[in-house]
Amino acid sequence: MNELDGFRAEIDRIDTELARLLELRFDLCEEIGRYKRMNGLPIENCEREKELVAARTEGMLSHRSDAVAVFRMIIRRAKRIQKENLNLYLVGMPGSGKSRTARRLARAIEKPVADTDKLIIDKQGMSIDEIFDTHGEAYMTTEEGRNLPVMHCLEGSDGWQLYGCIGELIEPDDMCFTKNTFGSAELFDYLRGREYESIELVGLVSNICVLANAVIAKTALPDVPIIVDYLCTGSFDSELNEKCFDVMEGIHIRVLNRKEQESAEG
Repeated sequence: MNELDGFRAEIDRIDTELARLLELRFDLCEEIGRYKRMNGLPIENCEREKELVAARTEGMLSHRSDAVAVFRMIIRRAKRIQKENLNLYLVGMPGSGKSRTARRLARAIEKPVADTDKLIIDKQGMSIDEIFDTHGEAYMTTEEGRNLPVMHCLEGSDGWQLYGCIGELIEPDDMCFTKNTFGSAELFDYLRGREYESIELVGLVSNICVLANAVIAKTALPDVPIIVDYLCTGSFDSELNEKCFDVMEGIHIRVLNRKEQESAEG
């Protein structure tokens, strides 16, 4: 090994140790950032940063300016790590400057800007006005609004209407329930205490609204047979569809035509 190789080997050893120590330092920065967020403390502490750089480089006899630059860079990266889980939310009236302020803040903390209206529209598949018209202004705070990412039950749309000739059979005095979530509390109140030989349910979606209302009917009238027709009920997910019927049968809801259909397909 010549002299140059010896220098390089020593640098490699030092760099390896520096990398190990930097990893430890940045891990601690994550913990500090978490502590500051939990206790409402600011990320920035300019006075401490100056004192830290001065104290770490004070005794250096050579390359002090280079060391100062390195420490300043390490501190910048450390503050960025502390800010990684820092999210800011801006609320206000339309035209109050939220978007402009958000862009400035994003540059300052090196974070992307997320428009919550756009996120909601993309997730739900309908405009904010359509969501309010269909489900009410509080919809996005409900469990359904947070978890069901598909456009559905848009009042007045074809999908909201009873399908085909079924809709033509509706008489003016027929009882209809317009529900604002999966199950209908109004249906429960209507059924409770009444007498029926049986109740049959069909429709979409089997593992959501049909299941919810079948359970409601079973709860309201535990001694009345509740029936769901396998051939007139479906889902967007075939696996969930089958599991749904398993659950129904497990709570003594009678599923018509399931075995016959399975035999025909087998």
